[in-house]
Amino acid sequence: MALIIFRKTVKGFSAIIEKALEILTNHPLCKRFNVSANESSGSFIFHHPEDSGKEAQLELLMFIALRCWNAAACSKILFSN
Repeated sequence: MALIIFRKTVKGFSAIIEKALEILTNHPLCKRFNVSANESSGSFIFHHPEDSGKEAQLELLMFIALRCWNAAACSKILFSN
């Protein structure tokens, strides 16, 4: 399974990443947090609510989906406060 999140803006993205990782890690069905390939993704193992012997892997992937038409516009969006 995968949970894929796209965000339009950079502002506040770090807080969203932290909150998503916290919520998934503390979920009652979460058995463990396996790996974080980078700061905006993670791999989790959950157990089935009716059968704790069955496991499901959940991949969390978060992206900033910017619409940039040229390098100057992208730089302005990425590095402005």
